[in-house]
Amino acid sequence: MNKVAEKHLTKAKLYLAQGDELYRKAKGEIDAAIAAGASQREVSRYLLKSQSWVRDVIAWDGTGTLYGHDTEARQNRQARQVMREAPMEQVEQIIDDLPPERQAQIVGSIAKKPGMEKKIVDAMIRHEPSLPPHERERIAAETKQQVGKLVQPFTIAEIVNLILEARDVLHEMIDKGAIDAAADEQISQAINELTAELEMGRLLMGKEEE
Repeated sequence: MNKVAEKHLTKAKLYLAQGDELYRKAKGEIDAAIAAGASQREVSRYLLKSQSWVRDVIAWDGTGTLYGHDTEARQNRQARQVMREAPMEQVEQIIDDLPPERQAQIVGSIAKKPGMEKKIVDAMIRHEPSLPPHERERIAAETKQQVGKLVQPFTIAEIVNLILEARDVLHEMIDKGAIDAAADEQISQAINELTAELEMGRLLMGKEEE
């Protein structure tokens, strides 16, 4: 199978792993792979599908739905296989084709994982084992800053959403007359602590701007 056909099938495999709603996009990639010279047998083997399934996809006009036989576990396995085994340039192309908001979700999800900073630093240092300690510290500091910038929009959105949810709950409690002195004290304390943290952030922000 040539590289052009393989690239189309790699994208098709990822689409298929995401369920019925993306089968139409997968069909487009399968048709393109066939046009690029892949045989139905090669498509079948690459996608881990039967040849009859491949024939059905080729014959499908793209309207309505095709099949929904894949289990969620199988879909997850296929997605992991593509992201793990496909050449990096193909993975990058797949991500480039996603909507911007989906790209942002992926980046934020990866950056927020515990220990991700250390993994990135370790990977960078692995390629430069002779780096002196001060250079390693510099790389670690820069990586922490960059990861922080990636995570910031998602973390801020989560904080805002939580505050707005708390506001809505408080509004309902007030309407129901469910606020007493004890509740008022606890809520006021939480608000004061949140405000204090925000003020600390403002102070640090002022120092960075200086």
